[in-house]
Amino acid sequence: MKPTNIYKHGCDPISSNCVIWQGPDIDCINLCKGDNISTVVYNLATELCTLMDTFKITNYDLSCLNLLPCEPKDFQSLIQLLIDKVCTCCDVTPVPDPGTGTLGCPDCEVPICSVFYYTNPQGDTVTSMQLTDYVQAIGNKVCSIVSQIATINLTLDNHENRIQALEGGSSGGGSGGTTLPTVTPCSEINLPPEQAQLDVALQQLMDQYCTFVNIVGKPLDIYASLAFQCTGLSVLPQLANPASNMNAITGWESAPSTLEDSFRNMWLTICDMRTAIVNLNNNCCDTGCDTVIITAVAQRNATTSSTIEIIFSGTIPSMYQDCAGGSSITITDSAGGTVTYSNQLVVAAVGNPAGLSFPLASAPGINPSLQLTVTTTACSEAPSLGTTCQNVIVSTVGPEGLCPTLQINVATINTNSSADWVITNSIPTSNLPLTYELNVYDQAGLVLIQQQTINVTTSYASQTGTITGLTQNETYQFFLQLTGGTYSPCPAVTFLVPGGPCEPCEIGQITITENPA
Repeated sequence: MKPTNIYKHGCDPISSNCVIWQGPDIDCINLCKGDNISTVVYNLATELCTLMDTFKITNYDLSCLNLLPCEPKDFQSLIQLLIDKVCTCCDVTPVPDPGTGTLGCPDCEVPICSVFYYTNPQGDTVTSMQLTDYVQAIGNKVCSIVSQIATINLTLDNHENRIQALEGGSSGGGSGGTTLPTVTPCSEINLPPEQAQLDVALQQLMDQYCTFVNIVGKPLDIYASLAFQCTGLSVLPQLANPASNMNAITGWESAPSTLEDSFRNMWLTICDMRTAIVNLNNNCCDTGCDTVIITAVAQRNATTSSTIEIIFSGTIPSMYQDCAGGSSITITDSAGGTVTYSNQLVVAAVGNPAGLSFPLASAPGINPSLQLTVTTTACSEAPSLGTTCQNVIVSTVGPEGLCPTLQINVATINTNSSADWVITNSIPTSNLPLTYELNVYDQAGLVLIQQQTINVTTSYASQTGTITGLTQNETYQFFLQLTGGTYSPCPAVTFLVPGGPCEPCEIGQITITENPA
């Protein structure tokens, strides 16, 4: 962190909280290894202040000695003066103490601080010293501490400059800056090929690693996926060589424990399956033109009856495709008019619900309102087999104007819903007899709800019926298909069943006149 006085003029911007004391514990000043330098300096300064206060001459009243103006100037002079006075008072020559055999103070033995303990040659821990020796040891210690503090201050200055450079984000190596190491990224990392600053390379690496994890998956999830290998796969027979098990394949790992193991096993399994399938294609099953099955249903567009749609379905082996020149589709009306469309991609349209669409309104020489015959000459080829096949499919589309008028009355009574329908027959006698097939689907036109069949034998006669078991607030599609000839389905009629009971019961009426599709 930056010190609070970093921008103050005349202040030394050193954050001593960032430097840790790595020396031993010092009990006498309550200093422990791991304390920051702020604590170290504070404890040393407190001890030094105590010592300086002790050694300060002005703290002692020497007036009784009547020394003015020759008072001692420092603590050493004071001690010497006291020694001299003691010697004077004691007839100059120190006399041993009868009780202990030691000299009297200042040449007396005193307890010492634990910092000054030492072990004598006999291996004993010495906890006391002569006063004069103790004073000298204290003076030496103070000098050592002062020297250490000076060294610490220099170290703090150095650390503060470096910390300030790091916090300031300088990386140019200029004044006050710190030059970060550079690395040469690999080509897969989105960085220039030359050397890049370490922090830039690290950030880019982290960004790409996160993208990698999002795409590939987390390591634990990848590891968990190893459990999804087929149970007992190692000892199952090969598909391409049933006489041998899977673990007989070169490179197979019987106990996969890494993604590499699992991925290798997966490819070996896929290759085994592919070899078996190729063998089936080459030796088992017919791949000739008999396997190419294409059917076609032609119908009028639900919106524009002059547009013909051809919906293709069937089964085509994967090796077959449209011939290079495509296929041809010929549409002929009942009066003999004809039009041909070449280069049509029929194979690609198989299974496509949109099929192929042909607007006949602008086709010369053809009347789109008459009955139409659609002849599709479908060409398919399998280059890998050198085979070309041709299918001819014929379908018809009934004349325009056969879809009758359809009327639907929807009623809802409490939870029971129904719809009455009325069909006004407009079918010419020449087209009779035929059958109305009525299909009710859900809104999407996928689920068949109900089906009814009506035989029509009389021209211009109306037909009626009821659809029951409907659900309120649901939309349905009503499809009418004329059968008994080749007719296009009539356009779907969509109706909504209202929701909730009606008081009194209301009947909504919808009248729709449809043109043929």
